[in-house]
Amino acid sequence: DTLSFENSYYRDETYADALYFLPEELKSKIISLCRQLTEKHPEANICAVSASAARQSFVLLDKYGIAFLGLPNIDNRGRGYADSIAGKADIYKKSGKWVTEDTGAAKLLGLMQKRPALYHKLDKFLSLSEWLAYIFTSELCFEHSQACETQLYDLAAASWSSELCSAYGINSDILPPLVCAGDSLGNIMPDIAAETGINPDAVFLV
Repeated sequence: DTLSFENSYYRDETYADALYFLPEELKSKIISLCRQLTEKHPEANICAVSASAARQSFVLLDKYGIAFLGLPNIDNRGRGYADSIAGKADIYKKSGKWVTEDTGAAKLLGLMQKRPALYHKLDKFLSLSEWLAYIFTSELCFEHSQACETQLYDLAAASWSSELCSAYGINSDILPPLVCAGDSLGNIMPDIAAETGINPDAVFLV
């Protein structure tokens, strides 16, 4: 079975072309769909859960672990600010991506420039799929291929890059540990199991 819903995006009028989503609103929809599926198939014994997401979509967490802002792949708040970044050729060699408004680093740069109060609220930066992992397990992580979309990841070293973070003026402390696709983050949390109807012994796979 496939269930779906329409994403809700909101315009940030501080920019010419910026959209955001509300993480708690999206979470509620996802939990609801999980519950609908388990109720529709009570015979199913779910042993694992996973998530995939559109590239260049990110969620920002505060110091309390609360998701307060979602930046979708269609958010262009970094447009125009990327021009101020020096050493573009070196950034391309290290990250494998040209400096454009699409990357996570550019979105953060745009936030830093015009919404500093929101930017300074940021404690952890997650891809959309790893935010879903956080919802289900409370574990913070970032999968390697998703990390490539941030332009803060060194392809050759397969790790976060302090040099790339410095180029954008970003504190590397906001970046969670890197994990591989297929890694298990452990069992889903009891409260999520209860909300969704998923077997509490199920594990979450990156």
